[in-house]
Amino acid sequence: DLLRRFQALLDRLPPRQRLVFIMRRMESMTVEEISTSMEISESTVKRSMFLASTRLSRWIAADPGLARLLDAARWGL
Repeated sequence: DLLRRFQALLDRLPPRQRLVFIMRRMESMTVEEISTSMEISESTVKRSMFLASTRLSRWIAADPGLARLLDAARWGL
């Protein structure tokens, strides 16, 4: 359920922000690697990551159930 709900939030992001977030957080790529792979500037990568993180944080905070699930997952509860 947690994965499905988080995926639904990722799907709400604009395509570039979603891809940058996935590459950075889930695939552990560096800003430079993402920049090269996507053929965009490093500043664009950083800005896209900032915007994606801000949006996801806001959406998660608006869903108390999801916020609790993510917090529990983070701490292995």
